[in-house]
Amino acid sequence: MAYLVDSDRLIVTDGGGTDAVDWSIAKNYKIINTLKLGPGVDHGVYNPVEQILYVEMVAAPDARPMCAQHY
Repeated sequence: MAYLVDSDRLIVTDGGGTDAVDWSIAKNYKIINTLKLGPGVDHGVYNPVEQILYVEMVAAPDARPMCAQHY
């Protein structure tokens, strides 16, 4: 999970249920955007200088490489 101070948003990586990254409003946890990444989503690290979220994916043997851009 990463907290974006300037926008009061949370970024949550969820590999257990949705295999996605969710952007939420921190005040009420309402999800405002979801980026579906597929099986294997693990943890994420946010770089506040470049405003990029890096997400580790533990891919299944038959998984295809994926690339996600922040928005």
